[in-house]
Amino acid sequence: MGRAGGEKAREFGEPQWLTTLLVLAAVAGAGAGDARGAVTLLTELEQVRNVRHTPEYMPSLPDILRVTIAAGEPGLAERFAAGLAPVHPLDQHALVTARAQLAEYREEHYEAATLYADAERRWKKFEMPWERCWDTAAACSHSAARPRPERPSTRRERSSPASAPPLPSLKPTSAWPGRPR
Repeated sequence: MGRAGGEKAREFGEPQWLTTLLVLAAVAGAGAGDARGAVTLLTELEQVRNVRHTPEYMPSLPDILRVTIAAGEPGLAERFAAGLAPVHPLDQHALVTARAQLAEYREEHYEAATLYADAERRWKKFEMPWERCWDTAAACSHSAARPRPERPSTRRERSSPASAPPLPSLKPTSAWPGRPR
């Protein structure tokens, strides 16, 4: 699986696609017991020009470090995480997670625990844009005199579009509460 995924990634040739596909192939390879093959794919990723500037790089960092550390390549893990400046909140969360992984590897237990706690707080607080739509849908359903749709109770349930209740029919904006008619 890992090698075939790596071959497909190379066919695309674009750094952003290579990041996604090589990391997925490496994770799959490591999961299948091919740690050497996974490290080979990630070493190849490290050589891709401008790969660190793609939007997919930073969010993939925790997976990259998980594979490289588990394969006994902490130096490679540190190179992947070195000198990064987060641009987006998702990048910040991924970088804190990566720093926690490196601290744990170095047996800096207090630092690792502090960083993991920060990472957990960040990931729990992080919202995807569609999740904010739940609040809008709830407000609209209230203004439309319909029962408020219940939010799924777990993040996993919220991440599945199939589990989302249908959106309420919307009234014209002039009928919303607090708006002049």
